[in-house]
Amino acid sequence: MGEVVPQEFVVIGRLFTRAFPMIREQPKWSFSIFSDTATLLLKNRVVGASFCLDRTDGQCLWQYSSCQATHPVGESDGIIVSTSQTRGCFGIDLNSGKLLWTSHGNGFWGVLLRICDFIPGYANEFSDIPIHVKDGRVITESGRILDVQTGKQIEKMSREKAKSYNDYFTSPEFQLFSERKFLLEDGTWLTHMLPDKGQQVQDMLAPRSALCNDFLENGFQFYRLDQSGDLIWSFQPKTGYYSFGVYNLALPDYAYMICSEDDLSIYDHETHKYKYDLSKFHFITISLKTGRIIQNFLIKKTPLARCDIYDVDVHGVLIRCAETGYRHKNQLPAIFKYYERI
Repeated sequence: MGEVVPQEFVVIGRLFTRAFPMIREQPKWSFSIFSDTATLLLKNRVVGASFCLDRTDGQCLWQYSSCQATHPVGESDGIIVSTSQTRGCFGIDLNSGKLLWTSHGNGFWGVLLRICDFIPGYANEFSDIPIHVKDGRVITESGRILDVQTGKQIEKMSREKAKSYNDYFTSPEFQLFSERKFLLEDGTWLTHMLPDKGQQVQDMLAPRSALCNDFLENGFQFYRLDQSGDLIWSFQPKTGYYSFGVYNLALPDYAYMICSEDDLSIYDHETHKYKYDLSKFHFITISLKTGRIIQNFLIKKTPLARCDIYDVDVHGVLIRCAETGYRHKNQLPAIFKYYERI
């Protein structure tokens, strides 16, 4: 059986596993900004929706305010390809932050959707969206293949085939998130639930509720099972887990997690609403071979409203923490901390 997180911990954040060593316990640099969403670790840069940093020292190379491109998807040939909460394809120069092109669709339809970008408060569900960026090509949800330099369509594939290029939907973590189980190459399973007596793991059906709701109801549950469904190890902190986003999973060695010392979301039965509190957060590394915690350190000595792992690669981990919530009337800037691997 694996080691159980001490009872004062509540897992809260994004789960990442990589074939990486542990990370250094002191951040190499920090960067503060009032608002930002998705953030990418690139080879020499760190790119957010509205900023670009030198990855070596965290120096800000450019920063601007944009209400459109809020989610960088990938980078190729010095161009960041982003989308937004209202969809759309945006090409942004990596070195200057300048918007180079938009491509929400072909012909008149694409022009019309671009015009809609300038209508305050307008949101649409019709614009195309980039899902994969590599080797000078951008594959979109509709199956259009764009030249990363110009945003012009150069090829076309079926929408069904395009799905196979979507890094998120084809990833192990999406399968674990949606199905509550994922089959590993050695025939063992990672799961968020246990089979009933006599039931095969592959026959388990995921509940209809979202995974974060499962964790709120039953606590964070993480298991590794053998081919017969027998338990190899379990990882079960106390109840109170709340996921701010979908976790990313890659194999085979470690799980990186952010854990809070206290419950952050407490259900008020009188108002039928959740109340949110502050807590201290820890970074922990778990061995997927044994289920044991092999690293544990405090992110910040003072309590925070939230703390998330935003991206991980072979060189390090990017963590975002905030002292106030998203809609707090006296909101403080979020702080990005970059930790190198050992």
